[in-house]
Parts: sequence; C-alpha cells; structure tokens
Amino acid sequence: MHATRVRALASLLALGALVALPTATLGHATLVSGDPAPGSTVETAPSRVSATFDDELVGAKSSIVLVGPDGQTVGTGNLAPEDSHVLAVIVPPLGPGTYEVRWTAATADGHIERGTYRFTVAAPASPSGGPIITAPPTSSPTPAPSSEPASTPVPSPEPSAAPQSDGGNGGADDSGLGVIVAAAVAGLVLGVVIGWWRRRQGR
Repeated sequence: MHATRVRALASLLALGALVALPTATLGHATLVSGDPAPGSTVETAPSRVSATFDDELVGAKSSIVLVGPDGQTVGTGNLAPEDSHVLAVIVPPLGPGTYEVRWTAATADGHIERGTYRFTVAAPASPSGGPIITAPPTSSPTPAPSSEPASTPVPSPEPSAAPQSDGGNGGADDSGLGVIVAAAVAGLVLGVVIGWWRRRQGR
C-alpha cells in the first residue's frame, strides 16, 4: 500500500514536470521600461528612443519604430549594440506633440511579441520661464497743450523811405529859368545886332 502511494506521487510529479517543461523553455519577451517612459511627458526632446525587455532578443526579427503626431514614421531601429535586451532608434530633433513607439520583440525560441506605447514632448518654455511679452510699438509723445496764450508776433517797423531831394524839381526849375534867361540874352543880343545893323545902313 505504501509503495503504491509512492508510485502514484512520483507519477504526478513527473507529469507536472512534463507539463511545466515547455512553459519554462518557451521565452516571452516582456517590456520592462522605455526611455522616454511609456505615458510620460518630457520637457526636452530625446535624441534616442529605447525599449528594454526581460529577455534577450534576436536582432534580425526585432525592431522599434517611432511614429510622429502626424502619423508619419520618424525613425526605425532594432537591437541596441550595447545590450541585446534593448531596442533603440536614433531620431531627429522632435517638435512638441505625442509620439507612438511600436516595438516587435523576437526571442531565440522563435516567439514574437508586439506592442505600442506613447510619450509626449512638451512645448518649449520661454527662456525666462514665463510668458513672452511683446512690447507695444513706441510712439512719439504728443506735446501737452500749453496753458499760456501764444505770444502775438510784434511786426517789425517798416524802413522809412529815404527823403527825396528836391534836386530833381529844383533842377527842372533851374533848367526852365536858364532857358528864359538864355532867351532874354539872345533877344537882347539880337536887338543890339539889329540896331547896329540899321545904324550902319543909315550911314
């Protein structure tokens, strides 16, 4: 009876070992972490995106793809050179938005796992950490109206006309007087000549 129980127990243990053996030998690569982390928001855009798994991966069948906010592929990579547990992709400068990481992890036993996760790149902050304030354009100040009445300009005195000499009129009078005197003298001379001539003829 005792031997029968021992054999039965041994059979159960052997059966359990046979059932558990395929499970132990079949590896399932499970995502352990990501950089940036799944679901995280980063202030600085990464230059490399990576995903780490709990099992060694086969590089020929494993890959990692980064998809941008517009649905376009940003970059594609595979096994990282420094670690066979890591998939990595080098990416160009990333703008703000939500990015999706698509990974395919293949193990040596031929088992392949696929999955996705997302992270967000925040918009860059202003250098001062606060909102950027643009100063309004400067305008030339309008002078305030003066309370004092405007001074009335004093007209400058017009220059008086230079006194005109009477030389012009006096010259005209002298000229007329000279003509009269000349005529009188000429008449007198003419009279003298005529008188002399008549006396000469009377002889």
